[in-house]
Amino acid sequence: MKQKLLHIVYLTLALAGIGLFAGCTEDSQQDTPEMPQRQISFMLCSPNYIDVSPMSSPRRALPPGYVVYDNLSPQIPGGSTALKCFLAHTAVDFQGDITYDKVSSTYIWNSKLPVDESTYYVYGLMPASEANKVDLQKLAGETDYSAGAKMVMEMNAMSGYDVCAIVGMKASQTNLPISEVDLTKSLGKFEYNAANDGDFVYLLIDHLYAALHLRFKIDGTYNQLRTIKLTKLSLRSKNYPKANLIATLTANSSSPLSVSTTKSGSAGEGAEVVIFDGEKNNEERELKWEETNMIDFLACTAAFAENNAFVLKTKYNVYDKNGNLIRKGCEAENKLSLPTGITLDPGQKYVFNLTVNPTYLYVLSEPDLDNPTVTVN
Repeated sequence: MKQKLLHIVYLTLALAGIGLFAGCTEDSQQDTPEMPQRQISFMLCSPNYIDVSPMSSPRRALPPGYVVYDNLSPQIPGGSTALKCFLAHTAVDFQGDITYDKVSSTYIWNSKLPVDESTYYVYGLMPASEANKVDLQKLAGETDYSAGAKMVMEMNAMSGYDVCAIVGMKASQTNLPISEVDLTKSLGKFEYNAANDGDFVYLLIDHLYAALHLRFKIDGTYNQLRTIKLTKLSLRSKNYPKANLIATLTANSSSPLSVSTTKSGSAGEGAEVVIFDGEKNNEERELKWEETNMIDFLACTAAFAENNAFVLKTKYNVYDKNGNLIRKGCEAENKLSLPTGITLDPGQKYVFNLTVNPTYLYVLSEPDLDNPTVTVN
């Protein structure tokens, strides 16, 4: 390699000399070696949200890890969903968004990356769109990224996605089904040997945000008279619009992720996210009255201490039991607050049960019958 580089230098000097000798006014073109482009596929190890229990020890120890996208959520990977990826050694050699491959298979991200036969350390977060700013830094006292890294991020306080960070990986020479990949020793492993490890990289991902689980039902008595169908839901944080996150990732650890989150922005300017937008696709979600058949939605939020109150906006249509539309576009607004002493924690899921019912259960005046309210249980 050294001889090749020296040859290029000498050739460039020779060309420059010829140009001067001939009195040429045009600049000479230099030949620079290009980093090879290599197709690498990144795969999430599971499509399901897994609740993190504070009783588990260590807290994030069991593969296949915790990953993006709950099957309760209407937001699933699409063409615009990308993985923010860093490849680093003594410095950050590559940073960029890896494109979701919506053609090949679910939960695969492909990109041609500028890598040679070196060893890299793989860090990143998912989805890339949720980070307004993200910076990868070495751990204190370290000269490279082998011991871990810090991701310093500016994020929105609310998200329709389960925002996660890479907490481990395993590479393969062949494209295997996730069920056949042994990930038992992959948590806390970030090293990728480009010469030997193959082009298929299986990722373990853990939560940076907390989840708010909204469960809807209709009052049993009211259900005998009316049918309620949800058309749109949005959730707003009441206190601050943004959050500053520092995700500390420690290599060779059974609990590699530590998340520090603080508020950002002006008080009272909350962030808002649309959880469900049936109006866009002319879709309705009918409410059931049984506890075991409630309709579920998921929103995610940054876990800082002041982020403890939310406003839920619900839009729905009212039908009689013959299927006739009685009222269209009814709206309700509810305050959702965490109980005193409860604070959000990344990876935890907090459940809110909501019931659509009339104001007076036993005296159903016609206006009340057709204009029900949503209550928080």
